[in-house]
Amino acid sequence: MFLPVIAAVVSAILNTFQAGANARLYKSLENPFYTALVVMASATSGILALMALSYFVNGESRSLRPNFSMIPWWAWCGGLFGLLYVFAMLLFAEKLGSAVFSAITLSAGMITAVLLDHYGLFGFKEHPLNAWRVLGCLLLSAGAGLIAKF
Repeated sequence: MFLPVIAAVVSAILNTFQAGANARLYKSLENPFYTALVVMASATSGILALMALSYFVNGESRSLRPNFSMIPWWAWCGGLFGLLYVFAMLLFAEKLGSAVFSAITLSAGMITAVLLDHYGLFGFKEHPLNAWRVLGCLLLSAGAGLIAKF
């Protein structure tokens, strides 16, 4: 359980850095479409490098032989959701500031995650909504509001 928590913490930290890096890239390129293309191309380059490394380390790569027929239709939307997030980041992170943008996306994401868990959507294990989870979302949203106000 330790490794997934560390991975989540590191991912959250890098996500915050990503907002600043992408905002600076957007300022230089002055076009959200070019900027998003560069961001997605760098991500594609990164995953291709990781796939090559995995192949050389493990000697095989199951990921090169995916079974596309087993993939539900909604799973194909993940890349588009990521692209929409990148566009929102490019257009609004610098205007809102790192803390406010992160607070808004974190609280909105948490509310959505609690609902996905409650209904067991998108392959997540069902975890019923309860008063503690609602309170956690309310407190997180209140914290986001405080960060935005001050």
